Amino acid sequence: MRRGSPIDVIGASDLAEREGTGPDDDPLLRRERADERLDIVRRAVRDAFEARSLTVTPEVRQWLAEADPALDAVALIRLAWECRDADDFLRREQ
Repeated sequence: MRRGSPIDVIGASDLAEREGTGPDDDPLLRRERADERLDIVRRAVRDAFEARSLTVTPEVRQWLAEADPALDAVALIRLAWECRDADDFLRREQ
């Protein structure tokens, strides 16, 4: 019976985790992944507003453009579904 290479036996992802070579170990990739996650959150907030026929005001657009990538994405998206309007969203977000 032929055995796979050591990487196949260990598993590439296990090896990467042990060696610290995951995507978040590279500063450029870490930032890119954070930006991608933030883009998803921005889209989800805009979609929630649109689905509820709420206006995405310039203030909300500006806040989303300047949002911190470390924000609590789940709480923010939930807020977009629960707020009364854009002003309520901004007030409750802070």
